[in-house]
Amino acid sequence: EPPFLTPSPPPPPSAPLRLTSPSLLLPMCDFPSTYAKVRGSMASGRRLVWCHPLASSMANEQMEDLWNWWEYLPASECQSLRFDALGHGKSAASPSSASVSDTKKWTWEAIGDTMLQLHSEKERKAVSRVIVGGASMGAGSALWAATKHPEKVAGLIMVIPPTCYRTRKPRRLLIQRVIDAGAKKAYSKKARRARAIFRNAKRKCESAEQAHIPTPEKGVRSDTFKEVMSGAKASDFPPIKEVQDKVKVPVLVCAWDCDDQSHPMSTVTLLSKLIPHARLSVAKEPAEVRTTWAPTIAAFVKAINRKQHPCK
Repeated sequence: EPPFLTPSPPPPPSAPLRLTSPSLLLPMCDFPSTYAKVRGSMASGRRLVWCHPLASSMANEQMEDLWNWWEYLPASECQSLRFDALGHGKSAASPSSASVSDTKKWTWEAIGDTMLQLHSEKERKAVSRVIVGGASMGAGSALWAATKHPEKVAGLIMVIPPTCYRTRKPRRLLIQRVIDAGAKKAYSKKARRARAIFRNAKRKCESAEQAHIPTPEKGVRSDTFKEVMSGAKASDFPPIKEVQDKVKVPVLVCAWDCDDQSHPMSTVTLLSKLIPHARLSVAKEPAEVRTTWAPTIAAFVKAINRKQHPCK
C-alpha cells in the first residue's frame, strides 16, 4: 500500500533479462474495461492471475521491483495475467452512478471475483484451474477467490498479507481519515514519498535512501478515490471457518518482519494456523525481499505445474 496509508529498490544485479508483455483491454460483464497484461500461453502450464496492492497498479509494481516474479517465470512455464483493479491504474470505473456507489463492488471479495472472471474471459471455456495471487489488497482478494471457488483454484500466493479480523479495526479508522482528507491531499507531493521498507524495524538495517526506493506513481483514479478507499475499509479476509475448510491447495505466503502495522506478522502467524500446509517466506532484511521473493514465487508456480506439491 502507498505511504499515505502506511516497497522499492532496483532488481539485483543477477536478475534475468526483463520480459516485455503485450497489453490488452479485456471487456468484463460487470465493468466496462479492465487493463491487463498477458504473457505466455496455456500450452505448457497453468495461468497465474495477479493483483497489486491498494492504491497501486501494475506500473507501480513494475517500478518498485520488489516481487518481480514475472522476470523469473518463463512464458513457457506459465501464462501470467496481471491487471489493474477497478478504479486503479489504467482500468476504468463503472459508468453507472448506482454501481459506483455500491461499496461491495470495490471490496477484496469483488476483486477476487474479478480474478476468476478474467481467467474465464481469457480462457473462454475456463476448464483449467488457475493460480491466484497478489500483494496486500491483492493477497486478500486472492484468498477470497480461493475460498469462494476452491474448485477453480490450483494454488494461492499471498505477498505481504494485510491486517485482518481483529487487527482490521484500527486500519479502518486510518482509511476513514484518508477518505475524509480526500484524494488531493493523499496524492500531494509530501504524501507520495518513497515507502521505506523496514523503516520501523527495531533492528538496524538498510535505509530507504540506501536502497534507492523510487517514489510511487498515483495508483487510484481521482474520480473513484472515495469508492476505492471505502471498499478497502469494508474489506476483510473471508470467515475463519471458510478459510480453514476450503483452502486445501498449495499456498505460499511472503511476508516481511519489520514492524509494518499495515502488513503485520500477526496476520502471517494466523494464516499459518488456519492453513497449516502453507509455505512461509519471511524476510528480515530488505535484501532478502529483493533477492528471494521473486525466484521463490516462480519456483512455487513451476512446482504446481509439475505437480511437486503435496497438496493438489
